[in-house]
Amino acid sequence: MKKIKKYNYKYHLDKYGKLIALEENKEIPFNIKRVYYIYEVEPEVRRGFHSHKKLEQVLICVHGSVKILLKTPNEEKIIILDNPSQGLLHWY
Repeated sequence: MKKIKKYNYKYHLDKYGKLIALEENKEIPFNIKRVYYIYEVEPEVRRGFHSHKKLEQVLICVHGSVKILLKTPNEEKIIILDNPSQGLLHWY
């Protein structure tokens, strides 16, 4: 799984809280075509079960935590995202 990279995004902190700004072709290293988010998933519910022939995506867990199961015919890897300043870049 050579095409996976975990990023730690820089945040700005002041008395109003933390702010992270992400721009395409900067912190997100490609053109953004779609943004979607998933929420209120019950514990132990699994999603996905599909694959892509060509894909560039960044996964960010903005609240709570999520386990990402990445599989190829020869390898399996679990990555946990539990910090909103972290992103998982994945591409084929």
